[in-house]
Amino acid sequence: MDMSMLKKQFLQCKKQDAEFLNELRDYARNLYIQNEITAAVFRKLIQELEAEGATVPENVEEEQLT
Repeated sequence: MDMSMLKKQFLQCKKQDAEFLNELRDYARNLYIQNEITAAVFRKLIQELEAEGATVPENVEEEQLT
C-alpha cells in the first residue's frame, strides 16, 4: 500500500477526504492494529506522513506498535 492507496481507502471507508494528515496517520495505525497492513508498510506510511507534517499523538507510544 502506498500513500495514494491509503487516501483512497480512507475516502471509501469514511465517505470523506482526510482534512488533516493526522487523520490518515490514525487510519494507517488502525489498519496496522487490525493486521490489514504489515509493520513494514505501516512504518513506510508513517514516515511519509510525518515528512509531510503529521505529528505523533502525545498519549501514544508508537514504539510498542513497531
